[in-house]
Amino acid sequence: MLAVTIDGYIAREDGSFDFLDPYSECFTEWDEFITGIDTIIMGRRTFEQAIAMDRWLYKDKRIRVLTRRPIDGAPDNVDAFSDPQALVEQIRHTATGDIWHMGGGRAIEAFERGGLVDRWEIYTVPVRLGRGIPLFRPSDRATNLRLIRFNRLDRGVLEAWYEPGA
Repeated sequence: MLAVTIDGYIAREDGSFDFLDPYSECFTEWDEFITGIDTIIMGRRTFEQAIAMDRWLYKDKRIRVLTRRPIDGAPDNVDAFSDPQALVEQIRHTATGDIWHMGGGRAIEAFERGGLVDRWEIYTVPVRLGRGIPLFRPSDRATNLRLIRFNRLDRGVLEAWYEPGA
């Protein structure tokens, strides 16, 4: 599950996502979604933003951070990994619920390239930022997806679920 602007950005250039605030009531399935999550995978930048928030929202989840640097002073439920394939294999053998990749950028690219994304749950908000952190970085590789669910939510938010394949 992730939110993206109509021009493809998941955050402003500084990493903030305040543009989503007016649409928070549209994400009514959040509580059900997060309850089913056992493990959250995030990149280093996403982790640093999440840990800097007023309170640590994910204390009851296993957090796996894709990074090449050690994480000093991380909460007990956080572990660092540098290899996406090894990380997913380890999680698949230990997770008792769903695995959620939170964030975008380099980490999401590594998982997609490795064929490790089972489903994209994308919520498009009717905002055009013009610049920011894109969901997908430029690539020479094309990927075909198959639409499996589509809904128009309140305030013009579109929910679309995709699976890999044509």
